[in-house]
Amino acid sequence: MNLTADTYQRFYAKLISEVNDYFTRNGLSRKANRWFFVKASIYFIALLLSYLILFVARYEEYFLLLYLFHGLLAFFFNLNVSHDAAHNAVFKSSKHNKLLFYGSFLLLGNSAWLWKNNHCHMHHPVPNVKEKDPDLIMTPLLRFFPEQKSRWFHKGQWLYAVVLYALHAPVYYFISEPHIILKHQQMSIAEKGIAFLGKAFHIVYLLIIPWLFTSLMWVDVLLYFVLLQMAISLVLVFGLGVSHLNNKVRFFEGDTDAHPVAIQLHSSLDYGGHCRITHFLMGGFNLHGLHHLFPNVCHTHYLNLVHILKANARALDIPYETVRYSNILASHFELLFAMRQSNAQIVYQSKF
Repeated sequence: MNLTADTYQRFYAKLISEVNDYFTRNGLSRKANRWFFVKASIYFIALLLSYLILFVARYEEYFLLLYLFHGLLAFFFNLNVSHDAAHNAVFKSSKHNKLLFYGSFLLLGNSAWLWKNNHCHMHHPVPNVKEKDPDLIMTPLLRFFPEQKSRWFHKGQWLYAVVLYALHAPVYYFISEPHIILKHQQMSIAEKGIAFLGKAFHIVYLLIIPWLFTSLMWVDVLLYFVLLQMAISLVLVFGLGVSHLNNKVRFFEGDTDAHPVAIQLHSSLDYGGHCRITHFLMGGFNLHGLHHLFPNVCHTHYLNLVHILKANARALDIPYETVRYSNILASHFELLFAMRQSNAQIVYQSKF
């Protein structure tokens, strides 16, 4: 389907008008509503209780399950809270958003500045644009595009990809991120100091305190910490990454002349558009295309806005759909499987 820039321009203008009308008609702010703070409170209370219960767990197996549960809760808390704060979508005050963003990011032990720079300033303008989008997985160990050099081991990438995905977070946490922070020329000395202090806090909170106040040996706690990082890796890829890496989206060349709205809308595949449980967990990341069009709107409005997006896209025959999670997961592995062949061509199954 050959859609012109004018079509996307008319679509976006109408979409903005109807979204503005939705907020005005219902007397709502684009920022966080009451449900956002209820969600944040539920997550925070669950985080606090799960951490405290760690120290009274009678068996090591219970400790491990609680430890993983707590760590994954912290990750989902950040999906629901830190992400909106990074986009100034919680409070009207940018200062308050920054405080919430930096404070909540301590639970992950990663640099808030580096994540926001990569996500808001580098990924959002050019999602799925090759050589420009830092979130695109670019490694010789995995082949996603026909232009990538085909190697013999790519034949099994649809089998071993999960192992690589699981290793991403621990490698990034202990090796890649500290190196990037030290070498980053745009990052101030103060931000570098904050990043390493945050990592130190995270290590004390999830490694040293559990070691000191339980009967576990330090090597056990370290092992559990690495397992937690691996679990976060898998949720990161299979919860967020698959939206951009599947055979139903478009990958754009660096010199693309595609309309900016087309890039934002067609670089991701949305899933669970009407599932409140998915939305509760993913904090709007499951409606990635919608988020890319309205990054400064709090995610707790998305379940209502997705209907407006669907109606406007349908009116101009612009492809947009929300699928079941099983469909997007299958689509990701179909892409990996197709690209195992050296002569593989574009196999995208969308109407774009």
